[in-house]
Amino acid sequence: MQNKLLQNQRTHILVNGFFWSGSSAIVDFLSDYTCIGRVPHEFNDFRRLGWVGDVLASDPNADLSKGLREFIQANKPNSPNQMAVVKQKTWQLLFPKKGNSGAVVKKRYMALFDLIEQLDSTHISNDQKLALANEWVSQVAHLYAPKNNFVVFDQPLRMGQHTGVWEAVFNPYNLILVYRDPRDQFADIIQREKLFDDFASAEDIAELYGRTRQGAINYHVTLLKKKLQYAKDYASQHSETLFFSFESFLKKHDQLSVRLLDKLGISNTLKVPTPRFQTAMSLKNVGIYKNVLTATDLHQLEEVMDFYTALEQHNSFYN
Repeated sequence: MQNKLLQNQRTHILVNGFFWSGSSAIVDFLSDYTCIGRVPHEFNDFRRLGWVGDVLASDPNADLSKGLREFIQANKPNSPNQMAVVKQKTWQLLFPKKGNSGAVVKKRYMALFDLIEQLDSTHISNDQKLALANEWVSQVAHLYAPKNNFVVFDQPLRMGQHTGVWEAVFNPYNLILVYRDPRDQFADIIQREKLFDDFASAEDIAELYGRTRQGAINYHVTLLKKKLQYAKDYASQHSETLFFSFESFLKKHDQLSVRLLDKLGISNTLKVPTPRFQTAMSLKNVGIYKNVLTATDLHQLEEVMDFYTALEQHNSFYN
């Protein structure tokens, strides 16, 4: 695991959004600064069902990561070298997608398996398990950003879950929560053909809301309101949390970008030669609902739009 000195020197910047809220633009913006490293793609290792967050937050005897545990235990040989082969086979089984290759990714998932094994132990306390998980996060950060004082994790949390756990695991951290105009948000979901994704895996959702466009929108509106309310409450109780909208960050970019960097404690503003974030390009995603949503869709979004408008009017980050 990563040594304590490096762990204490590096701050983990956690960027979370809600259903295509534009948070990836914030990740790109931060990653353009040379002092900030980045773990590529969304970081699912903590929040994945049955993985680190669930193991730490639950009864240690629960069947949360049963598949992985059973696979390792059933194939566990006596030789450490053989065990490494078993872990690699597990990695290939669970993460077969293109891009999950290379020495860094292999080290990352080997470290994850080692952590899961240690968390299964009944001989260590919960505080010790949290410390092990914290060292694991530091190790992942070091793999991708060995020379950076800050490293960004994209979508590392399931907001509203693992509270009291993730704070210890990702410490030291800064949390950024990004929300978006619900009209553009739903237009994006529809254009990406993600509106019915949850319906395919959960029959009761379809039965409750109906397999129609309106039913799917109602389902996502219910989830979005719940998540936004949680984020608002969390931010109000944790003044260090940065909570702002995608649109405001773009429209007030000169002002808010300086404020964001200051809040994060970033003084080195040297950028990479080819920045990924372009304000003008991101602004093209504002107002896309006009060509996507119907009058019926807009009517369904009225309540969550009222919530969004109130958040914008009273947001302490820029008001």
